[in-house]
Amino acid sequence: MTAIGVMGLSKLQVNSLVNNQQSQYSTLVTWQLYQMTEKMRANSVAAIAGFYLNAGVDNDCITSACTAQEMAQSDIFNWNDENGNLFPAGAGTITQPGGAGNDFIITMRWDGNRKAATGTGCDASNDADLLCNATTITLN
Repeated sequence: MTAIGVMGLSKLQVNSLVNNQQSQYSTLVTWQLYQMTEKMRANSVAAIAGFYLNAGVDNDCITSACTAQEMAQSDIFNWNDENGNLFPAGAGTITQPGGAGNDFIITMRWDGNRKAATGTGCDASNDADLLCNATTITLN
């Protein structure tokens, strides 16, 4: 009887650790979305021109002067580098609905369930899909 109780407590602790990690991921995802939103607001001319929609480039904008386009490329590169370090299979994308304008969707994807997910459908009930969180912004 004691063994069953210990096994039950072990399962409870494992579930607690998993939930704690998922909560941490949720907090970090919100922070990462906020960070990119602020970078785009600070470089809104480049964002509206579509320079945040492409894959990033490792421009050294910290120690040398960069154009707005180079800064956008650097922002994307550094953001996704950090996403990959913070989350299993972590990556972010930015889309511009309609292909132009001031509206953007910033999406974070990660394998929060650690089941080797690769799908980008954002269906939490499908183990093949990465977990997703997104925010929409409008730049002026």
